[in-house]
Amino acid sequence: MTPDQHRQKAERICQSTEKIDHSVYEMVIEGAYLSAIHWLNYALHRMEVTAEAHDIVHTEHLSGMDRGKIGALMPEVLATVDELETFRTRYVRGNIAGGLVAAKRALELHEQVQSAAIDAAPFKQAAAE
Repeated sequence: MTPDQHRQKAERICQSTEKIDHSVYEMVIEGAYLSAIHWLNYALHRMEVTAEAHDIVHTEHLSGMDRGKIGALMPEVLATVDELETFRTRYVRGNIAGGLVAAKRALELHEQVQSAAIDAAPFKQAAAE
């Protein structure tokens, strides 16, 4: 997908997630995660770290080289998406208590990823400045 396609998809998912009552925390967490993954791909493509044909689906499945590259350039974003990924395991696929609190945190994490992605610039350009 192109960066613009990722941005459009992220915004659409976010708008849909905002319509969901937080008591349905599984869907709030899932929406925050899915949108955040699109924002991550948006940033990585804009920064020219990954090609448009190479989209990240799950951070837990990143190769060592990709994790190292992304971790060096965007450590906070990678850690944030990793945290969202753990929420999916615990509260969407699992049955751990505290889903409402996790949903609120998931939305906060999503905002952090979105903000960082919007600010992303091509790596070569940022390095030259």
